[in-house]
Amino acid sequence: MAVSTIDPNGLNVGQLGGTRNLIINGAMQVAQRGTSTTSSGYLVDRFSLNNNTDGAFTQSQETTSPPLGFGNYLKINTDTADASIGSTQYLQVLQAVEAYNIIGTGWGTASALPVTISFWVKSNVTGTYVFEIQTTGSYESSHNYTINSSDVWEYKTVTVPAFTATAITFNNSGGMYLNWWLAAGSTWNTGTISEEWTTGNTGRASGQVNFASAINNYWQITGVQLEVGDTATSFEHESYGTTLQKCQRYYYQLTPGSGGTIYMVGGVEGATGGALGGVSFPTVMRVNPTATILGTNTTKIYTAATGTDDSITIGGNRCSTTTGSFEFSGLSGATPGQVAVLYNGGSTSGVSFDAEL
Repeated sequence: MAVSTIDPNGLNVGQLGGTRNLIINGAMQVAQRGTSTTSSGYLVDRFSLNNNTDGAFTQSQETTSPPLGFGNYLKINTDTADASIGSTQYLQVLQAVEAYNIIGTGWGTASALPVTISFWVKSNVTGTYVFEIQTTGSYESSHNYTINSSDVWEYKTVTVPAFTATAITFNNSGGMYLNWWLAAGSTWNTGTISEEWTTGNTGRASGQVNFASAINNYWQITGVQLEVGDTATSFEHESYGTTLQKCQRYYYQLTPGSGGTIYMVGGVEGATGGALGGVSFPTVMRVNPTATILGTNTTKIYTAATGTDDSITIGGNRCSTTTGSFEFSGLSGATPGQVAVLYNGGSTSGVSFDAEL
């Protein structure tokens, strides 16, 4: 019987027996922080809006009319336009990929392989856009893609050449950064785009349209897949639970959800005005996370001495990668040694644990 082989410079080398997609949450299923925000940063897990323009934007997780085979997508909508982007201004959607997860690329060695990104995109602003990967040593490889028709889902693929310029340390820090440019000032949007690996700003976003030019411009994306090799394959779907656990390595949110009073974390009063509590994480986090109280006067402490106390803060952050251990402060009349229980006083209450790249 003949045995088939795969060209090591071709399709998905080293990935056929396991996870092909190096992207986490490429189907935009998981959005622990909510379904809409006017803030920059993260909404849909692992995808961040990086806004350095004079415009304002809403990012949302949407379910209306996604491309066939998908249930969710990320939408960026222009709320306040910036028709004239300053020279150093930019707007990007990005995902940072942990270096541990790109070992199979061989990047940083003479045996490095190319990678191919594929995704579905839709916008009412047609024209030339830029996709870019950055990596160790401030190297970047930029590529144009075109949105041909307004208000139509289009499938795009880009192959990025192998990176051999300098060694990569494969650890829990960032190994590569994927940038979808939406607007770029002349510092980046000038000269000729360089698909080869280079350093410096010139040409990084050459040809990029100004998505922020008018109110209600929108840009949507889903089905993001990054795989080793020079050929894009069909999207690797996985269960919601699998994707959620991958996302929780970088961000975990302890919230009550809907319903009545939910007790979230048990602890003990350690001193007058303070209490100690903790929770085990569902998966090992990338680094020791930062714990933050969510909501305003909605995350409460019940104590045997005083009942409820609002406006609590985290006075000490002693989290490990497996356990959220912290000190609550802001209680009134707490008695050392008595039970203290964190609970919800509203739908926005809870605690977040952030270990993002």
